[in-house]
Amino acid sequence: KSTIEDIKGFISAIVDIYRASYGKRTERHPRQCVFVGTTNNYEFLKDQTGNRRFFPITTDKNKATKSPFDDLTPDVVQQMFAEAKVYFDEDPTDKALLLDKEASEMALKVQEAHSEKDALVGEIEEFLERPIPSDYWYRTLEEKRVSAHDVIDQDYIKLYGDGKLIELP
Repeated sequence: KSTIEDIKGFISAIVDIYRASYGKRTERHPRQCVFVGTTNNYEFLKDQTGNRRFFPITTDKNKATKSPFDDLTPDVVQQMFAEAKVYFDEDPTDKALLLDKEASEMALKVQEAHSEKDALVGEIEEFLERPIPSDYWYRTLEEKRVSAHDVIDQDYIKLYGDGKLIELP
C-alpha cells in the first residue's frame, strides 16, 4: 500500500529540491517533465481510491503503422524533439494543466478499464507469481507446505471452514 502512496506523492510533486552538480546549496526546481512507464499487465491500476494521476494508453502491436527499428531514424527522432521544444517554448499560460470535462470523462473510462477488478485477485496472483526457491524440490513435504495463515492477511480476508474466502468490511 505504501508503494502506491510513494509513487503518487512523487508524481504529484510540482517542485524538486536538490543541489545541482558543483552547486553550493539546494535549490527549488519546478517540475518540467513527463513520466512514462510500460507494463504487460492490462489491469495494472490497483489504487481503490482513484488513479487520476495515471493516463493509460493502450497499444496493439497488430495496429502499429511504424516500426521503431526501421522507421525511427535519427532524422525522425530530431524532428520529434524539435516539435516538443517548440511546444514547450510556446506561451505556458496557453497550456492547461488539467483535463477539460470531455477529456476527463474519456480518461476515467480508460482508467476504469485498466483498474484491477478485485484486489483479492491481485493478492492471489502476486502470491502465485512469487519465485520458487531453488532448493524447493529438495525440501520435505512439511517444509513445502503453506498454510492459509502464511498466505492470508488476517485484516483483509477471512478463511471460513468451508474454504471460502470473504472480504472483511
